[in-house]
Amino acid sequence: MTALPRFTLRLMTSAVCLFAPALAATAADMAKEDANLLQAAAQFGRFEIEAGQMASARASTDPVREFARTVTREHLQAETELKALASVRKMALPTEPSAAQKKLLTSLGQKNGKEFDDAYVREAGIAQHRQGIAQLEKAQPGAKDADIRSVIERGLPMMRRHLEMAEKVAQPGGGQPTGSRHQGLGEARNPVPRTTAPNESAPPSERPRQDRERGTAVPTR
Repeated sequence: MTALPRFTLRLMTSAVCLFAPALAATAADMAKEDANLLQAAAQFGRFEIEAGQMASARASTDPVREFARTVTREHLQAETELKALASVRKMALPTEPSAAQKKLLTSLGQKNGKEFDDAYVREAGIAQHRQGIAQLEKAQPGAKDADIRSVIERGLPMMRRHLEMAEKVAQPGGGQPTGSRHQGLGEARNPVPRTTAPNESAPPSERPRQDRERGTAVPTR
């Protein structure tokens, strides 16, 4: 086999030395992108858990309370999965919401009654879910770790469902206590029993007696 000229060897060595740092930096950036995505999902979930726990205790209407409990329960389940994956990947997850999310929690804690319900549904239920969905949808395709990409892919439908639930609760009448909503559609909850009109074609003896209050009772023959 013919030996390569010294000039060629020096050129190849220089090329490897030149591109090696770039290749290493690219690998580091990939790991950083995946870690950032996992951390963003965990931080959003931690906020929703703390906001949901607050609303479960302080909401003044059943629909808001039920929504908060659902959000809390499902984000706790998602958080368990995120923690397990982070442990395998040796990634540290945030244990509390972001500074902006903490500020929002503080603001919610200063409200009561309907004002609290409206703020919780509007901010934690709608605004934060819209923001979180947009952020994860944008970042998820770029994740290099298949497991992280899969976890986010499974979490997005849950977040979209929560957003849809919040939008329904926010509709007029959606925040009313269970059982007190307007019966605009369908049958009333306790409809008044309908009375059957007398059959005028039947013989007098077979006709049902009239209500005595009407003063037309048929005497018994």
